[in-house]
Amino acid sequence: MSLSHRAGYVVGVLITLLALVCQARFHSHGRFVRTEGTRFVVHGSDFVFNGFNSYWMMHVAAEPSERHQVSNMLREAAGAGLSVCRTWAFSD
Repeated sequence: MSLSHRAGYVVGVLITLLALVCQARFHSHGRFVRTEGTRFVVHGSDFVFNGFNSYWMMHVAAEPSERHQVSNMLREAAGAGLSVCRTWAFSD
């Protein structure tokens, strides 16, 4: 893999992580979800979520002309009541 492709992947991953962190901070007012025993908690209250897996997000985010698809997907997911997205950051 060329250096420019690797740099594109790194930029894509960083943009994706930044978007997810900004969403997490917005919804939790600057605090992160924590665990208490077997529960997820925010501000001392149970954090209940509906989530989904997005294995393809990193590949799309690595392509500058396709990055808008990540924002569109997160917007559509939020509109459907999904509040957590799990993705992977790797390069094959």
